[in-house]
Order: sequence, then C-alpha cells, then structure tokens
Amino acid sequence: MESLRALLQQRAARLQERPALSAPGWGTLDWTAWRARVEGLAFGLMDLPAGTPGHCATGGPWAWAAEVAAACCGLRWD
Repeated sequence: MESLRALLQQRAARLQERPALSAPGWGTLDWTAWRARVEGLAFGLMDLPAGTPGHCATGGPWAWAAEVAAACCGLRWD
C-alpha cells in the first residue's frame, strides 16, 4: 500500500501546473504549490512527539493543508 505522501508526490509530479484546489485567500493552487504547502507543514509537524494529536479550529485552507500534512506524517488529527 502506498502512503498518502507518496500519492501526493505522484499526483503533483503528474499534474504539476493543473489546478489542485481553490481557496479564499489563496486563489487557485496548482499541484506543485499544493504539495509544497503540505510538505512544508509536514516537516514542521514531524517535530511533534509521537502520539501528539493535531488540531486546527479555523476550517480554512491552512487547516486543510495541516490535516493532509498530519496524515502524511502519520499523526492523529482531532
């Protein structure tokens, strides 16, 4: 089974400049930009102790990216 991170990397490599999502404040992100934001957050989240639950109450695009990043790192998201 492939990891979510591997799937994100494959999708970004294949679709590069095609739209990945549109969000208020961000506009439309292509797959390369979406991958960069998710991986940037994931690198920060990897410093958390194992078992630390992630949480974000904003519900905006940064929360979406943080949730995907947490899943890529294998962290729990509450």
